[in-house]
Amino acid sequence: MNGSMNVVQESAPAMAATSDHTAAGLMLDLSAARHVWLSKSSVALLLKSGRLVLAHLTIEAGMVKQMRVEPSLDLGVASCGCQLGSNLVFLGSCLANSLLIHVKHLQESKKRGRDGDGSGDTSIPSKRARLEATDASGVGNHVQSGDKEDGERMHSKQALATDRLFSFKVVDKLVGIGPMRDMAIGDPVSSAPGSHDRRGPPHLVACSGQGDHGALTVLRRSLVPELIVQVPQEVKGIWAVHHADIQTDTGMQLDVQGGPHHSYMLMSHPTSAETKVLETGDAMNQLTDAGAFVTDAPTICAGNILKHALIVQVYPTGVKVVAGLEEVQELPIQDILPSMEWRPQVVIAAACIADPYLLLHFSDGSAVLLSGDEEEGCLIGQDAANQALQADINADPTLRLTAATLYRDNSGWLHRVQSAHSAHLSLAQSEPAALAEGLAQMTPGAEGYDGVVEVEDAGLEGVQEGVTRGAAGVQPAIKQEKIDDGSQHMQDEQQNQAASSPGQPLSTAVKDELQAGNLQEHKEVRISEEADAQTSTVSAAIFDSEIAKTDQGSQQQPTADRINSEPPDASHDLPGLTSTDNQTPQEEEEAGPANQQVPHVQTYIVLCREQSIMQIFALPEMQLVFSYSNVVEGALLLTQGASSPTPLGGEEAQTHVTEARLESFGPTVVPGVPACEQPMLLLLLSDGTLLTYQAFQPPHQPLAFHRVPLDWTPHMTLTQDPAGPVPHPNAVQPMDRMQRFDNLGEGSTWSGIFILGAKPLWLLASRGKLVAHPMEVEGAVAGFSPFHNPSCPQGFVTTGMNDKACSLNICQMPAEVHLENPWPLQRVAMHATPHRVSFYPEAGLYVVLLSKDGPHKEWLEAEEGGDMHAAYSYALAKESAKIKPKEFGYEVRLVRPGTWKGIWSYALGPAEDALCVKAMQLKNAKTGESQPLVAVGTCQSFGEDYPGTGRVLFFEITRKPAEGSEAEDQWDASMIYSREFRGPVTNLTSLEGYIILTIGNRLETHQWTGSNLLRTAFFDAPILISSLNVVKTYIIFGDVHKGIYFVNYRDQGKQLNLLSKDFDNSDISATEFVINGSQLHFLAADEGLNVRLFRYSNKAALSWKGQKLLPLGCLHTGHRVTRFLQQRVNSTDVVNRHAAVFATQAGSLGYITPLLNESMEPLLQKLQRQMVVAQPQPAGLNPAAFRRRFQRSSKSLAGGQHFGKPLPAEGIIDGTSVFDYQHLTRSQQAAVARACDSKPTAILNVLTQLANANAFF
Repeated sequence: MNGSMNVVQESAPAMAATSDHTAAGLMLDLSAARHVWLSKSSVALLLKSGRLVLAHLTIEAGMVKQMRVEPSLDLGVASCGCQLGSNLVFLGSCLANSLLIHVKHLQESKKRGRDGDGSGDTSIPSKRARLEATDASGVGNHVQSGDKEDGERMHSKQALATDRLFSFKVVDKLVGIGPMRDMAIGDPVSSAPGSHDRRGPPHLVACSGQGDHGALTVLRRSLVPELIVQVPQEVKGIWAVHHADIQTDTGMQLDVQGGPHHSYMLMSHPTSAETKVLETGDAMNQLTDAGAFVTDAPTICAGNILKHALIVQVYPTGVKVVAGLEEVQELPIQDILPSMEWRPQVVIAAACIADPYLLLHFSDGSAVLLSGDEEEGCLIGQDAANQALQADINADPTLRLTAATLYRDNSGWLHRVQSAHSAHLSLAQSEPAALAEGLAQMTPGAEGYDGVVEVEDAGLEGVQEGVTRGAAGVQPAIKQEKIDDGSQHMQDEQQNQAASSPGQPLSTAVKDELQAGNLQEHKEVRISEEADAQTSTVSAAIFDSEIAKTDQGSQQQPTADRINSEPPDASHDLPGLTSTDNQTPQEEEEAGPANQQVPHVQTYIVLCREQSIMQIFALPEMQLVFSYSNVVEGALLLTQGASSPTPLGGEEAQTHVTEARLESFGPTVVPGVPACEQPMLLLLLSDGTLLTYQAFQPPHQPLAFHRVPLDWTPHMTLTQDPAGPVPHPNAVQPMDRMQRFDNLGEGSTWSGIFILGAKPLWLLASRGKLVAHPMEVEGAVAGFSPFHNPSCPQGFVTTGMNDKACSLNICQMPAEVHLENPWPLQRVAMHATPHRVSFYPEAGLYVVLLSKDGPHKEWLEAEEGGDMHAAYSYALAKESAKIKPKEFGYEVRLVRPGTWKGIWSYALGPAEDALCVKAMQLKNAKTGESQPLVAVGTCQSFGEDYPGTGRVLFFEITRKPAEGSEAEDQWDASMIYSREFRGPVTNLTSLEGYIILTIGNRLETHQWTGSNLLRTAFFDAPILISSLNVVKTYIIFGDVHKGIYFVNYRDQGKQLNLLSKDFDNSDISATEFVINGSQLHFLAADEGLNVRLFRYSNKAALSWKGQKLLPLGCLHTGHRVTRFLQQRVNSTDVVNRHAAVFATQAGSLGYITPLLNESMEPLLQKLQRQMVVAQPQPAGLNPAAFRRRFQRSSKSLAGGQHFGKPLPAEGIIDGTSVFDYQHLTRSQQAAVARACDSKPTAILNVLTQLANANAFF
């Protein structure tokens, strides 16, 4: 036998060599590869290893003579890829980030004179310089670049190549968090170095990605800013202002990234009804002599006008204009309202500043518009606008204003839309002969044709200019020219628009002007060949000469041809992109700012009246731009001059708009690409509802708004004042809850709107929309202001109440956090595949199980005298590992949160896979003390003829003394125990001081003696245990093919007793408990993509005296659930409730939670049925039928079939469907509420309670 064994082992190297498929030369594994054609002879191959390889074909006489392969980027495994235009490639991935890549043909560039001037530069600068990923790939590694975190890095071979045909540049990316294999919930750490205070809600840390693109994804639902300074202070409102004349370090000093520093800070106190003035600089000091600032009254609003030259302070009884500390002008309320008899009860309720305008909204519903005069250096009244504002109120008192705001159209989008519509109307009204003549001149090849047509008296002077690209067949793009201060021109355009739209509510001045027929004609119209065909799509180079726009009505941001930060060559141009043929890339980059087209900046005023009429006027002549009646209805579409069809009655009729904002945002994350160019309209109603709309240009119409869904239900309490001290009776409560901010954060900056209140909310502009992030950490926020000074660059200040204490907080946006996603997240690059993670609370560390390719490990020699086949299998596995360049292995790593650095690691043995990890407290049987340990379960497999084994490893984490008073604690770990079992250790957890293991199909409990494990009880499952959960002495586990089992452990007698099980024999992937007071429910996720809910009852007839678990409901998720986690519900009562948070293989998150009271169940069941009918279903799909797919899922489809009595359709409420109730119009909400025998307020209250109770992160 020994001779036979020696023969077998000696043949193992030869047998292993036959499995090596590599050979001399090039060998590419194209299995599961994707491809994208870059040209007729060049293709990009996306390999399953994550490499992008270029293949260039040499074609002669219709045959491929040669193929040249060029390695390029390591981008991560691509699931799909496509070409967008001729110079953009999109690579989608379910295992890494999805990338948008700009492709440049280098050979064509060299032919056009670009060789030798840096065009061969192959570096790929990161789009987000500040999003540098934290590297936890090894012990003590520091932060590395974001490109390396995302795998967007060049190989050295490509960097040295000089004859490459293409270069690539990543211009944008979609951060991916899938597949989520495991997750853990841990306590956060303070963002301040050296501090151990916990700040904000808990972290959700998930294992995502694969291979070099593996990462720990740190998620939070709430945005937690970095706290710089916190000062106890009772403040109601706060404003930071500039002053241009101060030349000291504390004044108007220019900062390259963040602009000028703020000079002063005004703080309004609620109890004393006064204002404090602080001088900001390296230190913030309160001014004992506040100069000309008003300090004996609360401040309503403060800001700058005339390019920071003047400071405007608005208080309830007047306006003060200040230059530094010197008074420039004071306007008491009696002087602001000279045309009416002033009444003491009339005060300024709100104000809005948009340089150079100041809008004052009074408590009686009137408004006054002032503007800054550069020559006089003071505020002057706008007589025409004020007459129009007052005329409507005098004519009809019900037209009093409930909200008013100003909008400065810095991007020029709204002006271009109005101009394009006027162009279409003017062209349509032209005489047929002139139109025919113009069309003849626009025909290519006609005499005198130069791509530009001049039409007399068409009313479009200076609006558009056609640009042709010669006779090369390239379609001309519409290029926006710089427009002079055309207030009169804008007036005429708006009058033409108003005349074509009868029925619009106009001011008296506008009506008189229209009746008098004072319409001026315009001369010399220059329009391009596409002007008539593209009246709803006006392309313009606004922020960058290299960036153009092809679809103004699209909501996707950024579009394919707008995010190109580098101009392509002529043969690879996209429509709307300009090209600089004779410029090098360096010259193009330097010439970018000089080539920018200056947009026409127009200021607009938005008015909301008591009768729910919303109007938008262009200043300074109050020309009507848009009007809509009954805006509080919340219609899905707002069109010019229309109104909601259903009038409101009862309490709904009392609802009105209390605050309005119309805003657009320029470039932030992607340079040159507006974050949200199409204006966003936000309307805050008196009942707490927030309506969000986005502007667009429909065909042959000037302007329209479509409603944007926003998860606002948890923030309905924003209309209430934050809890705090009772304000002074004479103190006026400011009405502006929505505060705009720009350029917050270092590196990548963010713009958007911050909403004050008991539950503050961030609305960040990104990719053409607003992303909502709550901020729970600060508590109720009563004041907010952007703040920029040397100590807090590009930060902000909040004031409010947290933990029953008022404070002033100076903060910054969180670094290394992706805020453009639905949840703020941070990717911690591990450069390995993370499989399992557990939180160790005693040290505040995360224990992670990783796998990656590494150096060869030393294998143990096979024991002599064993089975011959097992010895051969072991020797073959050993020799196979030697011939490979690297060996695949697992390791255990400790990661410190905050810095997210690896501080310790332990490599497992060869061919040993880590399956589970758990931080637990085990009771020492000898001493009776609890000992915190980290337990790891593994398995070893050396082939089908070698018996599979597993091990349990115990690690003890110890603290090292910190060096220095502010140094962080140091931690070390060591393996203190190891034991081998006859089977893989698939799950482990603790129960009442014992450890529970699942070894193959066996469930065992062991007792820890301090040096050994003693088995106390066991239970045999049918096939293989796939999941394990424990609550007190109750255990549920799932079998890979035989459903779930409910077991109880009795310490008396050391027994594991089967209580009940599921007889449907599902393929279980995850299980968990759901606790609702004294009731215990069980969740089971199967491979049929379903989640089932069970309960145990030994008294119910259908339970067979408790032997069968009673199914309560089933929900088809559409994704494979990989992990459940228990999380306590934040209910206001004392009932113990725990929800189950789950993660899926596709990278999505969800939760299943118990209802807070019994009255919610029938209401939500009715609501779920009604929502299926109330909402339009795309393509005729039925969400209720989709959620019940389990009823037709057979065992051959992974086992989701139920063989008993049909389950109730509402056993599990579909939260996705019922929470869409907030997005219905008010009429639809009322109709659905009547069908549910309830009221809209009651339904919204239930949804709000559920949302707030389950705000875990």
